[in-house]
Amino acid sequence: IKEFSYSQRLMDNLKNYKIKYIYLSVDDDKHKWRVNSERYGLPTKNSYIIDNKLNSLFLEKIDFSSIPRYLIFGKTGMLEVSNATKPSDPQTTKILQSLSQQ
Repeated sequence: IKEFSYSQRLMDNLKNYKIKYIYLSVDDDKHKWRVNSERYGLPTKNSYIIDNKLNSLFLEKIDFSSIPRYLIFGKTGMLEVSNATKPSDPQTTKILQSLSQQ
């Protein structure tokens, strides 16, 4: 939760780069997820809940085992960084800048 504000700063600082930010949740309670998303100021655009978390091929493929988890995909949609640093880490900015310029 404390990374949400850093996430917003990261988006603001890199707003001139062609980067899409996607939020995924595995919460069981959709209402609680929506309420908390609003409470912490998460963007409503590109924010999704994974309904089939127990048999999701996507979660299986990325070896989902911890929350939060940060993934970085390249321009072609390929997973570039499967366990990225958190938004508050300066390395995250460097990675995003580098990949967006390729």
